[in-house]
Amino acid sequence: STAGCSSTTAVTITTQALPCGAVLYVTPGGAGLRDGSSWANALAGSQLQVAINTAATCGAQVWVAGGTYKPTSTTARDMSFSMRNGVAIY
Repeated sequence: STAGCSSTTAVTITTQALPCGAVLYVTPGGAGLRDGSSWANALAGSQLQVAINTAATCGAQVWVAGGTYKPTSTTARDMSFSMRNGVAIY
């Protein structure tokens, strides 16, 4: 019988804060540390919205390498990137 039994599971979530320099770099596949601090450590294209949102909070620019960027990995046609006031995207 399992009456009166209980179970506890601990989950640890580690997050990495993006550096808030003057520029956040994004390439289609990302590079290095993938923290956006340089082209050598560019965020992956799947993190473009994260870069835009982060830049909005710290006054950074977002530099995006040539390529195709999609706001979702699904075929949903109603998804889009949300530009933010004050964020320059190049």
